[in-house]
Amino acid sequence: MKIGVFSTFMSPQATPQMIRDFGRRAEGMGLDSIWMGEHVALFDKNTYGYPGSKDGRIPVPDGGGMLDVTATFGFLAAATTKVRLGTGVALVPQRNPIYTAKEMCTLDWLSDGRIDFGIGVGWNKEEVEACGYRWEDRGARCDEFLEVMRRLWTEPVVDFKGKWVVLYFYPKDQTQGCTIEAHNFQRDMAKYDALNAVVLGVSLDTVENHKAWCAKDTFSFKLLADPDHKVVDAYGVPLMTHGDMKFAARDTFLISPSGKIVKVWEKVDPNVHSTEVLAEIEANKK
Repeated sequence: MKIGVFSTFMSPQATPQMIRDFGRRAEGMGLDSIWMGEHVALFDKNTYGYPGSKDGRIPVPDGGGMLDVTATFGFLAAATTKVRLGTGVALVPQRNPIYTAKEMCTLDWLSDGRIDFGIGVGWNKEEVEACGYRWEDRGARCDEFLEVMRRLWTEPVVDFKGKWVVLYFYPKDQTQGCTIEAHNFQRDMAKYDALNAVVLGVSLDTVENHKAWCAKDTFSFKLLADPDHKVVDAYGVPLMTHGDMKFAARDTFLISPSGKIVKVWEKVDPNVHSTEVLAEIEANKK
């Protein structure tokens, strides 16, 4: 068993001398590793509270803040010789993947291979958005950024392009218009693949309903369950009601590989919609 220690270095308590002594003592005690979390910005109010405290706030000293993990690990690497240094965790989907790849491989080189790169998607919605990214797609972006970094670390020359995303909202599984629309997307899936595009359907249906429909109609693209209409609300898609039931309007968003919404369709015609989406992607690629 290997034992490490997690430390959140915060100013003003975490002085250079304190950090140097901490690292050397940890190493002298025979600890295997020192781990740090990261937050680049803190907020007075958060949509989702910090999961590590009862009041949902990160305990930060008055007038202080969390030190940067990359700079601190560089300092610790110079003060120690054996103890490993791990990110616990690096918030990959709000980072620039090229800078992150450069920083981590530089740290690993200068520390003689002592860096452990732990990753996460983060819980702080405001922080993700302050870094210039969308909150809702951070998981997919994390996967994409990790692939960019992996290739930068292992290949001599890298050419990487993200994917176009067709995010289409629809009222309800296995209804006439929604079935036509979904089958047309499935019919054209090879064309979307050729254009480096993915199709994602979103409705208020449950995961179980989606699984049943995908199994029945053999869809190869993903359907996302949004019963609490959080994604629907985030994109400003109108909700329709029928008695006690609610349905998402038939709207579609075309998102570029850089993460920008380049086209929005409202109240689409399911009979021809896939064709017009393909044409729009083609036009934007020229």
